[in-house]
Amino acid sequence: MRKSTLITALVSICPIVTTPPVLAASPASWTGCYAGINAGYVWSKISGTNLADGIYVFQDNDIGSATATGGALGGQLGCDYQLDNWVLGGRAAMDWTNAQGSHAFRDGTSPNNEVDYDLKYFGTLTARFGYLLREDTLGYLSGGFAWGRTEHTDSDPTPGGGWPPYTGSGELDRTGWTLGLGVEHRFQPNLTLFLAYDYVDFGEKNAYIDYDDGTSWRYEFDQNMSILSLGLNYRF
Repeated sequence: MRKSTLITALVSICPIVTTPPVLAASPASWTGCYAGINAGYVWSKISGTNLADGIYVFQDNDIGSATATGGALGGQLGCDYQLDNWVLGGRAAMDWTNAQGSHAFRDGTSPNNEVDYDLKYFGTLTARFGYLLREDTLGYLSGGFAWGRTEHTDSDPTPGGGWPPYTGSGELDRTGWTLGLGVEHRFQPNLTLFLAYDYVDFGEKNAYIDYDDGTSWRYEFDQNMSILSLGLNYRF
């Protein structure tokens, strides 16, 4: 009787002894590459100077400034490498924007003389340096190279002084540098959501505006830009 009871007890505990313990799932690594989309808001300060090459009395005249604002939509590609709680990586992004702004041409041909700015697109190529705030949340700093295109338009429907109405425009490609910060959160094994702020400085650059009467005037434009963006990444 004792023997059968002992055998029954051993058989009942065998599943406990032979079944391996269930291990906790390891957190997903941030090492790897990703692609995604982003949308955001842009505000860009632009100021101009008339460089009339000594032909006109208002050479080197400050023509005014404006802040161009609008939305942005684009995509990004990048790769990261995780080392303990640190994450290093690089990213390339390209965005199209409808940011626009305008101001009166200071000391222009009439009170209706206006300068308009229309941002077309911008891109960045940056390095990222991040730290895991939690296993699924990354805080990071970024910095690198930036480029973009802006169209400048000068027009006056009532110039006076015997001048006919005129319009002139010119597109300017810019390069500069960028610095930013952000936070990225993994909410699915292969999906992350990020919120970022980036500052871009394009500095000063000369540009020509071509007018409908066949003339071209040279200007200098100083431009910087801020971008607040929300994005989604798929991690391979």
